[in-house]
Amino acid sequence: RGVRNDEALSNVGLDLYATVCDYAGVTPDPERYRGRSLRPVAEGRQATLHDEVFVETLLPGPGMRGWSVVGPRYKYVLYQWGRNREALYDLQDDPGEMVNLVVDRRYEAELNRLRRAMYDWGVRIGDPKLVRNLRPFAETRN
Repeated sequence: RGVRNDEALSNVGLDLYATVCDYAGVTPDPERYRGRSLRPVAEGRQATLHDEVFVETLLPGPGMRGWSVVGPRYKYVLYQWGRNREALYDLQDDPGEMVNLVVDRRYEAELNRLRRAMYDWGVRIGDPKLVRNLRPFAETRN
């Protein structure tokens, strides 16, 4: 009560299930469930669970998929198709996500790092559409 944590990154859709299982004394199958229990954060033993959180979204109107990776400072977004397929936001300086930094060369190293992280995640979870969309950036290293 009365405690606020501004550091914790969580994928509620995945981590909430793992948290309930943890409190119930049940271990979910790690092959089927990728979430991590929020119990250490809730009990004040850790500040956060994840360095980055990966999210997938389906925009039902156009039937388009989007993916993002969110870290403590930056958020990278990739859409399956469209004119402006990528976005990079500085969540510290621009919490409203109004300025897309993809076109700013000063952020090229961070952009490439997040592209690579998302590509690796797509390979790890076996998402062929995500891997195909990021394959041109897969060898980019900064």
